[in-house]
Amino acid sequence: MEAHTVHQFFLQLMIILLTTRLLGELVTRLQSPAVVGERLAGVILGPSLLAWLESSQVVKLLAESGSILQSF
Repeated sequence: MEAHTVHQFFLQLMIILLTTRLLGELVTRLQSPAVVGERLAGVILGPSLLAWLESSQVVKLLAESGSILQSF
């Protein structure tokens, strides 16, 4: 990986983690499970709505892994 690619990956990871944490806390205060906010963050950041984050292979792999782990 190039230095730019590594920097971009960690920036994307930070945005994803921060957004999921904030929305998870928000929906918890609204008496809903945190997973609702986490999924909402995925919809907001993902390609279906705003598509703010460019999908790299590593981010796609992490997204699939996270979806599988969250199912159990």
